[in-house]
Amino acid sequence: AGRPDAGALLALAAWIAAYDASLETAGYLVATVVFLGGLLACLHRGHLLANAAVAIGFTLVFDALFTYALGVPMPAGWLSI
Repeated sequence: AGRPDAGALLALAAWIAAYDASLETAGYLVATVVFLGGLLACLHRGHLLANAAVAIGFTLVFDALFTYALGVPMPAGWLSI
């Protein structure tokens, strides 16, 4: 394929920076679903249900993996009780 333009690379860098900045406040679950949803909306256009399933499924699987299998607490953010 072609080379990505500078604007696309800057937009991706800004999206990653926003994700990183929102992890503590929003929490891993919310921030990651939003991050992956936005990323997939750009990379896999027109597949809303598939994108939502992948974003939610990936987030839940990796949250369970880190929390229960590895014992690494993920940022809870807004979902903390």
